[in-house]
Amino acid sequence: MAKIQIKSEKLTPFGGFFRVMEQFDSTLSSVIDSTLGLRCRLFGCFFIFLILFFLCIQLKFIPLHYLFKKQQNVINMKQKDVITGWLVAFIISCMMLAGCTEKSRKLEKKNVKVETISVGNTNLGGTKDYVGTIEEKMGSTLSFEIAGNITSIRVEEGDRVSKGQLLATINPTTVKEAHRATLTTLKQAQDAYRRFLPLHQSGTISDMKWVEIESKLEQAKAAESIARQQLSHSTLTAPFAGVIAAKNVDLGTYVLPGQPVLKLANVAQVNAKVSVPEAEISHLHVGDKVKLTVAALSGAIFRGTISEKGIDANPISHTYDVKVGITNPQGRLLPGMVCNAQVQGSAATPSHITVPPQSIELDVDNSRFVWTVVNGKAHQQPVTTGDFEGDGIVILSGLKAGDQVIINGQQKVSEGMNVDTAKSDNR
Repeated sequence: MAKIQIKSEKLTPFGGFFRVMEQFDSTLSSVIDSTLGLRCRLFGCFFIFLILFFLCIQLKFIPLHYLFKKQQNVINMKQKDVITGWLVAFIISCMMLAGCTEKSRKLEKKNVKVETISVGNTNLGGTKDYVGTIEEKMGSTLSFEIAGNITSIRVEEGDRVSKGQLLATINPTTVKEAHRATLTTLKQAQDAYRRFLPLHQSGTISDMKWVEIESKLEQAKAAESIARQQLSHSTLTAPFAGVIAAKNVDLGTYVLPGQPVLKLANVAQVNAKVSVPEAEISHLHVGDKVKLTVAALSGAIFRGTISEKGIDANPISHTYDVKVGITNPQGRLLPGMVCNAQVQGSAATPSHITVPPQSIELDVDNSRFVWTVVNGKAHQQPVTTGDFEGDGIVILSGLKAGDQVIINGQQKVSEGMNVDTAKSDNR
Protein backbone atom coordinates (compact mmCIF):
# COMPACT_ATOMS: atom_id res chain seq x y z
CA MET A 1 0.00 0.00 0.00
CA ALA A 2 2.89 2.33 0.76
CA LYS A 3 4.43 1.75 -2.68
CA ILE A 4 1.13 2.25 -4.35
CA GLN A 5 0.66 5.49 -2.46
CA ILE A 6 4.13 6.71 -3.52
CA LYS A 7 3.42 5.79 -7.12
CA SER A 8 0.14 7.66 -6.98
CA GLU A 9 1.88 10.76 -5.65
CA LYS A 10 4.36 10.62 -8.52
CA LEU A 11 1.75 10.14 -11.19
CA THR A 12 -0.58 12.88 -9.95
CA PRO A 13 1.70 15.83 -10.96
CA PHE A 14 2.66 13.90 -14.08
CA GLY A 15 -1.00 13.66 -15.12
CA GLY A 16 -1.57 17.36 -14.41
CA PHE A 17 1.46 18.20 -16.50
CA PHE A 18 0.06 16.28 -19.47
CA ARG A 19 -3.28 17.98 -19.14
CA VAL A 20 -1.48 21.36 -19.37
CA MET A 21 0.55 20.15 -22.34
CA GLU A 22 -2.59 18.86 -24.03
CA GLN A 23 -4.17 22.31 -23.77
CA PHE A 24 -0.93 23.90 -25.03
CA ASP A 25 -0.86 21.46 -27.95
CA SER A 26 -4.45 22.28 -28.86
CA THR A 27 -3.66 26.00 -28.97
CA LEU A 28 -0.42 25.49 -30.87
CA SER A 29 -2.07 23.17 -33.39
CA SER A 30 -4.83 25.67 -34.11
CA VAL A 31 -2.24 28.39 -34.73
CA ILE A 32 -0.14 26.11 -36.91
CA ASP A 33 -3.20 24.93 -38.86
CA SER A 34 -4.21 28.49 -39.67
CA THR A 35 -0.74 29.67 -40.73
CA LEU A 36 1.48 26.78 -41.81
CA GLY A 37 1.18 23.61 -43.86
CA LEU A 38 1.10 19.91 -43.03
CA ARG A 39 4.87 19.56 -42.96
CA CYS A 40 5.16 22.28 -40.35
CA ARG A 41 2.47 20.59 -38.25
CA LEU A 42 4.39 17.27 -38.34
CA PHE A 43 7.52 19.08 -37.29
CA GLY A 44 5.58 20.77 -34.49
CA CYS A 45 4.32 17.42 -33.17
CA PHE A 46 7.84 15.99 -33.22
CA PHE A 47 9.13 19.08 -31.49
CA ILE A 48 6.52 18.76 -28.70
CA PHE A 49 7.46 15.10 -28.28
CA LEU A 50 11.06 16.11 -27.68
CA ILE A 51 9.93 18.75 -25.18
CA LEU A 52 7.91 16.12 -23.27
CA PHE A 53 10.81 13.72 -23.34
CA PHE A 54 13.36 16.18 -21.95
CA LEU A 55 10.89 17.47 -19.33
CA CYS A 56 10.42 13.90 -18.15
CA ILE A 57 14.19 13.63 -17.81
CA GLN A 58 14.40 16.88 -15.83
CA LEU A 59 11.59 15.74 -13.50
CA LYS A 60 13.48 12.46 -13.08
CA PHE A 61 10.65 10.41 -14.52
CA ILE A 62 13.28 9.13 -16.97
CA PRO A 63 16.71 9.09 -15.27
CA LEU A 64 19.54 9.21 -17.79
CA HIS A 65 21.41 6.27 -16.29
CA TYR A 66 18.41 4.06 -17.06
CA LEU A 67 18.67 4.89 -20.76
CA PHE A 68 22.05 3.19 -20.98
CA LYS A 69 21.54 0.40 -18.42
CA LYS A 70 21.93 -3.00 -20.07
CA GLN A 71 20.50 -5.11 -17.29
CA GLN A 72 17.02 -6.09 -18.39
CA ASN A 73 16.27 -8.95 -15.98
CA VAL A 74 15.72 -6.67 -12.99
CA ILE A 75 12.57 -4.55 -13.16
CA ASN A 76 11.85 -2.40 -10.16
CA MET A 77 9.38 0.35 -9.50
CA LYS A 78 11.57 3.17 -11.01
CA GLN A 79 11.97 1.19 -14.24
CA LYS A 80 8.19 0.92 -14.46
CA ASP A 81 7.97 4.68 -14.04
CA VAL A 82 10.43 5.13 -16.91
CA ILE A 83 8.42 2.86 -19.20
CA THR A 84 5.19 4.57 -18.20
CA GLY A 85 6.65 8.03 -19.00
CA TRP A 86 7.89 6.83 -22.38
CA LEU A 87 4.53 5.31 -23.24
CA VAL A 88 2.54 8.39 -22.18
CA ALA A 89 4.80 10.77 -24.20
CA PHE A 90 4.57 8.50 -27.25
CA ILE A 91 0.76 8.14 -27.03
CA ILE A 92 0.23 11.90 -26.66
CA SER A 93 2.46 12.60 -29.68
CA CYS A 94 0.58 10.03 -31.77
CA MET A 95 -2.74 11.61 -30.77
CA MET A 96 -1.45 15.02 -31.75
CA LEU A 97 -0.21 13.70 -35.10
CA ALA A 98 -3.54 12.04 -35.78
CA GLY A 99 -5.44 15.21 -34.88
CA CYS A 100 -3.24 17.37 -37.12
CA THR A 101 -3.57 14.89 -39.98
CA GLU A 102 -7.35 14.85 -39.63
CA LYS A 103 -7.49 18.66 -39.55
CA SER A 104 -5.24 18.92 -42.60
CA ARG A 105 -7.47 16.50 -44.51
CA LYS A 106 -10.50 18.62 -43.70
CA LEU A 107 -8.67 21.78 -44.83
CA GLU A 108 -7.50 20.14 -48.04
CA LYS A 109 -10.99 18.97 -48.88
CA LYS A 110 -12.55 22.39 -48.23
CA ASN A 111 -12.76 24.61 -51.36
CA VAL A 112 -12.31 28.36 -51.19
CA LYS A 113 -15.30 30.43 -52.29
CA VAL A 114 -14.47 33.24 -54.73
CA GLU A 115 -16.35 35.64 -56.99
CA THR A 116 -15.45 35.76 -60.67
CA ILE A 117 -16.34 37.64 -63.84
CA SER A 118 -16.16 36.57 -67.45
CA VAL A 119 -14.11 39.22 -69.26
CA GLY A 120 -14.86 40.42 -72.77
CA ASN A 121 -13.68 43.01 -75.29
CA THR A 122 -14.61 46.66 -74.74
CA ASN A 123 -14.70 49.13 -77.62
CA LEU A 124 -12.55 52.08 -76.59
CA GLY A 125 -14.05 54.19 -79.33
CA GLY A 126 -17.47 54.26 -77.70
CA THR A 127 -19.05 57.11 -75.80
CA LYS A 128 -16.66 58.95 -73.48
CA ASP A 129 -17.49 61.48 -70.79
CA TYR A 130 -15.24 64.43 -70.04
CA VAL A 131 -15.48 67.65 -68.07
CA GLY A 132 -14.97 70.86 -70.04
CA THR A 133 -15.07 74.63 -69.69
CA ILE A 134 -16.83 77.06 -72.02
CA GLU A 135 -14.57 79.73 -73.49
CA GLU A 136 -15.03 82.36 -76.18
CA LYS A 137 -14.05 81.37 -79.66
CA MET A 138 -12.80 84.87 -80.42
CA GLY A 139 -11.82 87.35 -77.74
CA SER A 140 -9.75 90.51 -77.57
CA THR A 141 -8.24 92.64 -74.83
CA LEU A 142 -8.73 96.32 -75.72
CA SER A 143 -6.30 99.05 -74.69
CA PHE A 144 -5.28 102.61 -75.64
CA GLU A 145 -2.13 103.21 -77.65
CA ILE A 146 -1.39 106.50 -75.87
CA ALA A 147 -1.11 107.49 -72.24
CA GLY A 148 -3.66 109.62 -70.47
CA ASN A 149 -6.61 109.77 -68.08
CA ILE A 150 -9.83 107.92 -68.85
CA THR A 151 -12.49 110.57 -69.50
CA SER A 152 -15.44 108.26 -70.26
CA ILE A 153 -16.41 104.57 -70.19
CA ARG A 154 -19.67 103.92 -72.00
CA VAL A 155 -20.14 100.18 -71.34
CA GLU A 156 -20.39 97.77 -68.42
CA GLU A 157 -19.57 94.08 -68.07
CA GLY A 158 -22.09 91.90 -69.90
CA ASP A 159 -23.17 94.62 -72.35
CA ARG A 160 -23.56 93.57 -75.95
CA VAL A 161 -21.88 95.89 -78.45
CA SER A 162 -21.74 96.14 -82.22
CA LYS A 163 -18.71 96.52 -84.45
CA GLY A 164 -17.34 100.09 -84.44
CA GLN A 165 -19.29 101.18 -81.34
CA LEU A 166 -17.54 103.77 -79.12
CA LEU A 167 -16.53 102.17 -75.81
CA ALA A 168 -14.24 104.61 -73.96
CA THR A 169 -12.24 107.83 -74.42
CA ILE A 170 -9.03 109.22 -73.03
CA ASN A 171 -8.15 112.88 -72.36
CA PRO A 172 -7.20 114.21 -75.85
CA THR A 173 -5.75 117.56 -74.74
CA THR A 174 -2.11 116.54 -75.04
CA VAL A 175 -2.45 114.86 -78.42
CA LYS A 176 -4.56 117.75 -79.74
CA GLU A 177 -1.85 120.23 -78.84
CA ALA A 178 0.75 118.01 -80.38
CA HIS A 179 -1.31 117.75 -83.55
CA ARG A 180 -1.78 121.52 -83.68
CA ALA A 181 1.97 121.99 -83.40
CA THR A 182 2.64 119.63 -86.25
CA LEU A 183 0.09 121.45 -88.40
CA THR A 184 1.93 124.75 -87.83
CA THR A 185 5.24 123.18 -88.76
CA LEU A 186 3.69 121.68 -91.87
CA LYS A 187 2.31 125.05 -93.02
CA GLN A 188 5.72 126.65 -92.57
CA ALA A 189 7.39 123.94 -94.59
CA GLN A 190 4.81 124.22 -97.35
CA ASP A 191 5.20 128.00 -97.47
CA ALA A 192 8.97 127.72 -97.74
CA TYR A 193 8.63 125.17 -100.50
CA ARG A 194 6.33 127.46 -102.55
CA ARG A 195 8.65 130.47 -102.14
CA PHE A 196 11.87 128.68 -103.04
CA LEU A 197 10.44 126.63 -105.90
CA PRO A 198 10.79 129.49 -108.55
CA LEU A 199 14.31 130.18 -107.30
CA HIS A 200 15.27 126.54 -107.67
CA GLN A 201 13.81 126.45 -111.19
CA SER A 202 15.84 129.54 -112.23
CA GLY A 203 19.01 128.20 -110.63
CA THR A 204 19.36 131.00 -108.16
CA ILE A 205 19.75 128.71 -105.08
CA SER A 206 22.06 125.79 -104.72
CA ASP A 207 20.93 122.20 -105.00
CA MET A 208 21.92 121.58 -101.37
CA LYS A 209 19.60 124.34 -100.19
CA TRP A 210 16.73 122.94 -102.22
CA VAL A 211 17.24 119.41 -100.82
CA GLU A 212 17.08 120.86 -97.31
CA ILE A 213 13.75 122.57 -98.09
CA GLU A 214 12.25 119.36 -99.53
CA SER A 215 13.41 117.34 -96.51
CA LYS A 216 11.79 119.72 -94.04
CA LEU A 217 8.51 119.48 -95.94
CA GLU A 218 8.53 115.68 -95.86
CA GLN A 219 9.37 115.62 -92.16
CA ALA A 220 6.51 118.03 -91.39
CA LYS A 221 4.05 115.85 -93.32
CA ALA A 222 5.16 112.71 -91.43
CA ALA A 223 4.92 114.42 -88.03
CA GLU A 224 1.42 115.69 -88.78
CA SER A 225 0.29 112.24 -89.88
CA ILE A 226 1.59 110.66 -86.66
CA ALA A 227 -0.06 113.34 -84.52
CA ARG A 228 -3.35 112.91 -86.35
CA GLN A 229 -3.19 109.13 -85.83
CA GLN A 230 -2.47 109.53 -82.13
CA LEU A 231 -5.43 111.86 -81.88
CA SER A 232 -7.65 109.08 -83.23
CA HIS A 233 -6.22 106.75 -80.54
CA SER A 234 -7.88 108.81 -77.85
CA THR A 235 -11.08 106.84 -78.51
CA LEU A 236 -11.65 103.09 -78.03
CA THR A 237 -14.08 101.30 -80.39
CA ALA A 238 -15.24 97.69 -80.72
CA PRO A 239 -13.31 95.78 -83.43
CA PHE A 240 -16.14 93.23 -83.73
CA ALA A 241 -19.59 92.54 -82.31
CA GLY A 242 -19.64 90.76 -78.97
CA VAL A 243 -20.07 91.03 -75.21
CA ILE A 244 -17.98 93.01 -72.74
CA ALA A 245 -16.39 90.22 -70.72
CA ALA A 246 -14.33 92.39 -68.36
CA LYS A 247 -13.77 96.06 -67.41
CA ASN A 248 -10.34 96.63 -65.89
CA VAL A 249 -10.32 100.42 -65.24
CA ASP A 250 -12.60 103.09 -63.84
CA LEU A 251 -13.32 106.66 -64.86
CA GLY A 252 -10.35 108.97 -64.28
CA THR A 253 -7.74 106.20 -64.22
CA TYR A 254 -4.42 107.11 -65.78
CA VAL A 255 -3.46 104.41 -68.24
CA LEU A 256 -0.30 103.68 -70.14
CA PRO A 257 -0.08 102.51 -73.74
CA GLY A 258 -1.08 98.84 -73.98
CA GLN A 259 -2.60 98.67 -70.50
CA PRO A 260 -5.76 96.43 -70.56
CA VAL A 261 -8.95 98.49 -70.35
CA LEU A 262 -11.76 96.22 -71.61
CA LYS A 263 -12.13 92.60 -72.72
CA LEU A 264 -14.46 91.88 -75.63
CA ALA A 265 -15.67 88.36 -76.39
CA ASN A 266 -17.60 87.00 -79.33
CA VAL A 267 -20.11 84.53 -77.84
CA ALA A 268 -22.08 83.80 -81.02
CA GLN A 269 -19.57 80.97 -81.48
CA VAL A 270 -18.01 79.41 -78.37
CA ASN A 271 -15.71 76.52 -77.63
CA ALA A 272 -15.79 73.88 -74.94
CA LYS A 273 -12.24 72.97 -73.93
CA VAL A 274 -11.88 69.44 -72.54
CA SER A 275 -8.79 67.53 -71.42
CA VAL A 276 -8.41 64.03 -72.88
CA PRO A 277 -5.98 61.41 -71.43
CA GLU A 278 -3.11 60.44 -73.67
CA ALA A 279 -4.40 56.85 -73.96
CA GLU A 280 -7.67 58.10 -75.50
CA ILE A 281 -6.60 61.05 -77.64
CA SER A 282 -5.92 58.83 -80.66
CA HIS A 283 -9.53 57.63 -80.61
CA LEU A 284 -10.96 61.11 -81.12
CA HIS A 285 -10.96 62.98 -84.42
CA VAL A 286 -11.90 66.40 -85.73
CA GLY A 287 -15.56 66.24 -86.68
CA ASP A 288 -16.65 63.77 -83.98
CA LYS A 289 -20.05 64.64 -82.53
CA VAL A 290 -20.26 65.91 -78.97
CA LYS A 291 -23.23 66.26 -76.62
CA LEU A 292 -22.77 68.92 -73.92
CA THR A 293 -24.75 69.31 -70.72
CA VAL A 294 -24.45 72.57 -68.75
CA ALA A 295 -25.49 72.37 -65.09
CA ALA A 296 -25.54 76.18 -64.72
CA LEU A 297 -28.35 76.33 -67.29
CA SER A 298 -30.52 73.72 -65.52
CA GLY A 299 -29.00 70.86 -67.45
CA ALA A 300 -29.52 72.43 -70.89
CA ILE A 301 -28.18 70.29 -73.74
CA PHE A 302 -26.10 71.66 -76.63
CA ARG A 303 -24.61 69.96 -79.67
CA GLY A 304 -21.19 70.51 -81.15
CA THR A 305 -18.32 68.93 -83.05
CA ILE A 306 -14.61 68.63 -82.33
CA SER A 307 -12.97 71.55 -84.13
CA GLU A 308 -9.43 71.40 -82.74
CA LYS A 309 -7.27 68.58 -81.41
CA GLY A 310 -4.17 69.60 -79.49
CA ILE A 311 -0.78 67.97 -79.99
CA ASP A 312 1.01 69.44 -76.95
CA ALA A 313 0.47 67.32 -73.83
CA ASN A 314 0.26 68.71 -70.32
CA PRO A 315 3.54 67.57 -68.71
CA ILE A 316 1.87 66.98 -65.33
CA SER A 317 -1.49 65.38 -66.15
CA HIS A 318 -0.45 63.89 -69.52
CA THR A 319 -3.64 65.12 -71.15
CA TYR A 320 -4.35 66.88 -74.44
CA ASP A 321 -6.70 69.80 -74.99
CA VAL A 322 -9.58 69.23 -77.39
CA LYS A 323 -11.86 72.08 -78.43
CA VAL A 324 -15.50 71.55 -79.33
CA GLY A 325 -17.14 74.19 -81.51
CA ILE A 326 -20.68 75.18 -80.44
CA THR A 327 -23.13 77.55 -82.05
CA ASN A 328 -24.53 79.96 -79.45
CA PRO A 329 -26.96 82.31 -81.24
CA GLN A 330 -28.89 83.24 -78.10
CA GLY A 331 -25.76 83.82 -76.08
CA ARG A 332 -26.81 81.49 -73.24
CA LEU A 333 -23.40 79.88 -73.02
CA LEU A 334 -20.95 82.20 -71.30
CA PRO A 335 -17.19 81.87 -70.84
CA GLY A 336 -16.25 80.02 -67.67
CA MET A 337 -19.31 77.75 -67.48
CA VAL A 338 -18.57 74.09 -66.67
CA CYS A 339 -20.05 71.44 -68.93
CA ASN A 340 -20.14 67.67 -69.25
CA ALA A 341 -18.95 66.68 -72.73
CA GLN A 342 -20.07 63.30 -74.03
CA VAL A 343 -17.96 62.42 -77.05
CA GLN A 344 -18.93 59.75 -79.56
CA GLY A 345 -15.62 58.42 -80.88
CA SER A 346 -15.01 56.86 -84.25
CA ALA A 347 -16.34 53.33 -84.77
CA ALA A 348 -13.15 51.90 -86.25
CA THR A 349 -11.19 51.81 -83.01
CA PRO A 350 -9.43 48.91 -81.26
CA SER A 351 -11.04 46.96 -78.45
CA HIS A 352 -9.43 45.74 -75.23
CA ILE A 353 -10.30 43.72 -72.17
CA THR A 354 -10.93 45.60 -68.93
CA VAL A 355 -11.00 44.23 -65.38
CA PRO A 356 -11.86 45.81 -62.01
CA PRO A 357 -8.87 47.48 -60.33
CA GLN A 358 -9.16 45.30 -57.21
CA SER A 359 -8.42 42.16 -59.27
CA ILE A 360 -4.91 43.39 -60.20
CA GLU A 361 -2.15 42.27 -57.83
CA LEU A 362 1.61 42.86 -57.67
CA ASP A 363 4.09 39.99 -57.68
CA VAL A 364 7.39 40.00 -55.80
CA ASP A 365 9.16 41.43 -58.87
CA ASN A 366 6.54 44.22 -59.17
CA SER A 367 4.96 42.56 -62.21
CA ARG A 368 1.17 42.50 -62.34
CA PHE A 369 -1.06 39.44 -62.39
CA VAL A 370 -4.65 38.33 -61.86
CA TRP A 371 -6.11 35.13 -60.48
CA THR A 372 -8.13 33.15 -63.00
CA VAL A 373 -10.14 29.94 -62.64
CA VAL A 374 -9.19 27.09 -64.97
CA ASN A 375 -11.02 23.76 -64.60
CA GLY A 376 -12.12 24.68 -61.08
CA LYS A 377 -8.61 25.55 -59.89
CA ALA A 378 -6.97 28.89 -59.18
CA HIS A 379 -4.27 30.00 -61.61
CA GLN A 380 -1.95 33.00 -61.35
CA GLN A 381 -1.99 34.74 -64.75
CA PRO A 382 0.58 37.49 -65.54
CA VAL A 383 -0.89 40.49 -67.38
CA THR A 384 0.20 43.78 -68.92
CA THR A 385 -2.00 46.69 -67.89
CA GLY A 386 -2.85 49.99 -69.59
CA ASP A 387 -4.70 53.05 -68.39
CA PHE A 388 -8.01 53.35 -66.58
CA GLU A 389 -11.06 52.94 -68.80
CA GLY A 390 -14.27 53.94 -67.04
CA ASP A 391 -14.35 51.94 -63.79
CA GLY A 392 -11.84 49.34 -64.98
CA ILE A 393 -8.22 48.92 -66.07
CA VAL A 394 -7.32 48.03 -69.65
CA ILE A 395 -5.52 44.69 -70.06
CA LEU A 396 -3.10 44.92 -72.98
CA SER A 397 -1.97 41.27 -72.85
CA GLY A 398 -2.38 38.13 -70.77
CA LEU A 399 -6.16 37.62 -70.96
CA LYS A 400 -8.61 36.73 -73.70
CA ALA A 401 -12.34 37.08 -73.98
CA GLY A 402 -14.17 34.51 -71.87
CA ASP A 403 -11.48 34.08 -69.19
CA GLN A 404 -12.80 33.78 -65.63
CA VAL A 405 -11.07 36.35 -63.43
CA ILE A 406 -11.36 36.30 -59.64
CA ILE A 407 -12.47 39.71 -58.35
CA ASN A 408 -13.27 38.82 -54.74
CA GLY A 409 -11.56 36.30 -52.46
CA GLN A 410 -8.28 36.14 -54.37
CA GLN A 411 -6.37 36.82 -51.15
CA LYS A 412 -7.29 33.32 -49.92
CA VAL A 413 -6.20 31.31 -52.97
CA SER A 414 -2.92 29.84 -54.13
CA GLU A 415 -1.78 28.18 -57.33
CA GLY A 416 -3.77 25.02 -58.11
CA MET A 417 -6.20 25.39 -55.20
CA ASN A 418 -9.76 24.16 -55.73
CA VAL A 419 -12.25 27.01 -55.71
CA ASP A 420 -16.01 27.42 -55.71
CA THR A 421 -17.01 30.29 -57.99
CA ALA A 422 -19.91 32.70 -57.77
CA LYS A 423 -20.47 34.55 -61.06
CA SER A 424 -20.70 38.34 -61.15
CA ASP A 425 -21.80 40.52 -64.05
CA ASN A 426 -19.80 39.95 -67.21
CA ARG A 427 -17.42 42.71 -68.19
